[in-house]
Amino acid sequence: MSDPGPDSPTAIAVRPETRGLVRRVEALGRFVDAASPHVEPADLTPVRDLVGRLERRLALSPEHTVVALAGTTGSGKSSLFNALAGTAASPVGVRRPTTSDVVAATPDPPQVAELLDWLDVSPSRRVAGGQPGIVLLDLPDFDSVAAQHRREVDRLLRVVDLVVWVTDPQKYADRSLHADYLRTLARHAATTVVAFNQVDRLEAAETDRCLIDLAQLLADDGYPRVPVLAVSAITAEPGTAALTAQLRRTARRRTAAILRVAADTDAAVASVRHLVGPRAVDPGQGRGLVAALALGAEGINMGTRFMCTRESPIHQLVKERIVANDERETELIFRTMRNTSRVAKNTISTKVVAMEKEGAKFEDVRELVAGARGKMVYATGDADEGIWSAGQVQGLIHDIPTCAELVSRIMREAEAIIGSRLEAMMSGARRQAAE
Repeated sequence: MSDPGPDSPTAIAVRPETRGLVRRVEALGRFVDAASPHVEPADLTPVRDLVGRLERRLALSPEHTVVALAGTTGSGKSSLFNALAGTAASPVGVRRPTTSDVVAATPDPPQVAELLDWLDVSPSRRVAGGQPGIVLLDLPDFDSVAAQHRREVDRLLRVVDLVVWVTDPQKYADRSLHADYLRTLARHAATTVVAFNQVDRLEAAETDRCLIDLAQLLADDGYPRVPVLAVSAITAEPGTAALTAQLRRTARRRTAAILRVAADTDAAVASVRHLVGPRAVDPGQGRGLVAALALGAEGINMGTRFMCTRESPIHQLVKERIVANDERETELIFRTMRNTSRVAKNTISTKVVAMEKEGAKFEDVRELVAGARGKMVYATGDADEGIWSAGQVQGLIHDIPTCAELVSRIMREAEAIIGSRLEAMMSGARRQAAE
């Protein structure tokens, strides 16, 4: 069978950076099936539902990014939706709430009918508009007096790929926004944008002060690097250009769904961790430490392993790529230049190796191996943007723990090996001495 094209329904599952993610979701599903006879259904039902949702999203319309506009009453969310969609599809008015049912805008609604059905968007609320590759949703106000509106918001926030929180000068510090939503959803910071709307009501200096204050509030909520964009749905300056550009970049990269699924998978694993015994460790880590100490080393160097931890500042997709890779996914470059370096295998490294075989000098590959390009890999998550370092140990890396979890489990294994084997060796020596 030929490989699916980039726009096929299964394309998201065969992208290199998602192989490990797909395996993790499948493994979580197998765990639920295996644990069902032994665990209370209430402990597994949420995870089973989540696995089904994640598997469905991984297979459904990977070429489209589902973007939800969420916010409080009076934030101008529906006006902003209309400006982004280029249509007056979402009602705007003084009477609250004005948005009772979710509205969806995408250039060709019939093309994404299956996705919209899964999102449960009524056919009568689907309009043509917006940007290619984006399904834009206008959600009801989460602070609406109608309880069903909040339930609808909560349902959709669990399934969309990227959330644009729309706030305004009056409500940007709203307690319900920060306490009920932003803080509880901080694991999705990588797929969050904040639109500070209605800046046309402020002077430039006032806007700057509000943005600084809002950025601090968001940092306290767990969003230290979230994009915060000043927008206006009714004036040309600043207008919606910055937000439109942000959404276009997201759609072009097609990574929001992957990041969202990765974060939900991490949360699901954490929710069932108490149901299993001691956590399995990556093979060889504790043993490697013991072996190094036995040979007289003072410690071990763990560059690639620490790249793949929660605290590592590199892009989540690079971490997922490391998890997906095996020990064969590296290449040695600069061998002909007597400056050998092991790097992750990608289109750039393969090209450099091929050029070296043809006699290329450093000047010939300088642009390809430039440090600035490698830095972009870690910033954007595009593993083929440039050269980036990774060792063969990536074949032993199967998860993305915290640094504390990683170090403690290596130490536990090392201490267990040293304790058991040293005791056996000493017991044997004592027996021989006694004889």
